[in-house]
Amino acid sequence: MFGQAIIPGFVGRIPTAPYAVNFVLVGGGGAGSGAGGGGGGYKTSYGTSGGNSGALGTFTFTQDQTITVTIGGGGASAGQGFDSTVSGNIYGYNSSITSIGGGRGGTSGTPPVGFSGGSGGGGGFYDSGSGQGVGGSGTSGQGMAGGKGQRLANGGGGGASANGADCVPNTGGAGGAGMASGITGTTTYYAGGGGGVSWNSNRAAGGIGGGGQGSINVTSGAQSGTANTGGGGGGSWTIGGNGGSGVLVLRMPTASYSAVHTGTTSVSVDGTFTILKFLTSGTYLG
Repeated sequence: MFGQAIIPGFVGRIPTAPYAVNFVLVGGGGAGSGAGGGGGGYKTSYGTSGGNSGALGTFTFTQDQTITVTIGGGGASAGQGFDSTVSGNIYGYNSSITSIGGGRGGTSGTPPVGFSGGSGGGGGFYDSGSGQGVGGSGTSGQGMAGGKGQRLANGGGGGASANGADCVPNTGGAGGAGMASGITGTTTYYAGGGGGVSWNSNRAAGGIGGGGQGSINVTSGAQSGTANTGGGGGGSWTIGGNGGSGVLVLRMPTASYSAVHTGTTSVSVDGTFTILKFLTSGTYLG
């Protein structure tokens, strides 16, 4: 008589039908330049998605199917944030979902616009005159726009739930607020925008959700976005802060959790649910 084969990682696991998995997926934050960088795009099935849009449908994982996860890096050296993606049999059929990287902040020039992204980067300042640098736009269903810059001051990067603040004379705009999520069982904010900076070194705050603060003085001190939040980098007159890397959070029934995954992850438990957080790219076997 033959016994059932024991597969590593599956000890004690009961075979299951396809099962529902809630998620939060955040793109990498944009880097700051003169203005703050935008937060990464924010999509979720567990509450409100970015841009204050509705929740998306839960994933449907099928046992023994592999899910591929790409975690977007934050923008560096005044660059755009990178996309985060989940692909595979995520809705009971092969599909993919992407949260777009945040837009980089604008700098001086004509026009000193912020760059679009999951959330938009803040607008930079004009070298002369009274014009405004327009903030980059956010992506519908993922994030908000960056704030405006003007003479001698830069706007804040957009966050997942709020626009970056417009600057006022000699005062940089604050980064827009990110989005709160309770998917882990504890409220956590993601995808805040980076703060802008003014010529007199008025450093604006980053948005809640990992946004970096603007430069402490003309030449240095801009904060980077917090890793694995998708926060935008703070602005500076030289090189702004880098964006924070993105993240994927999965919430699934513990009875269905396989414990088979690659990449850098953290695992926790909330009641009868297991929370699997991807900090770097990897895979999960459903």
